[in-house]
Amino acid sequence: MIANFKGTLLFSESDLDTWGWIYLIVGAVVLVAVSLVTQPKARESLRGLVWGLTRKEEDAEEHDPAERGAGLREWGTGEATIAAARLLGSEGEERQQFLAGEPLALEVDVEASGDVAPPRLQLEVRDETGLLVAADEVDMGPLGWNGGRRSVGARLDVPALPLSFGRFHLRLGLSAADDGRVLHQLDDPISFVVYPDDEQRGLVRLEGTWSGGANEEPR
Repeated sequence: MIANFKGTLLFSESDLDTWGWIYLIVGAVVLVAVSLVTQPKARESLRGLVWGLTRKEEDAEEHDPAERGAGLREWGTGEATIAAARLLGSEGEERQQFLAGEPLALEVDVEASGDVAPPRLQLEVRDETGLLVAADEVDMGPLGWNGGRRSVGARLDVPALPLSFGRFHLRLGLSAADDGRVLHQLDDPISFVVYPDDEQRGLVRLEGTWSGGANEEPR
């Protein structure tokens, strides 16, 4: 038996043969179509679903552009470029291995081919599987960028490395502040290894202090 009660299909499984299942499916499709035509909220929900799927596709294209899909590790317009990048230890020495919790510095040299507006420098830290672990970006303007200089340096100081263990890769990029066009993108210019300094497990270090909570005396 199939009945329509306020837009809901009610049936008994014992009553359904092959044709019964066909009628059930057709009836469900008809009900959905009628509800999309007659109910504004249903139409809005469908629009929201389509918009959300479209945005996911756009985001995927933005974070994984065609150049990366084609296997390129470097691309951009070339108006400004990342000339060099290096990781430094606490003594200023260039390093590729660190202990968890150690201080770390990233230095990046940026060069411009002409009178270019201050770009944005973008940084991503990813693990071996490509998982995004951390990200940051900075406007090069306050760091000394001006149209007359051909080379500007940027430095990021990390007082205590929050990573716990593993091999990690950096992605660096320069984008125009006005329209976001890619001036220069470098995939994996630097890779480094982090070793645990104690028995802590996991990808990142969990920093914090334990304290006692409110305790009540037994009566």
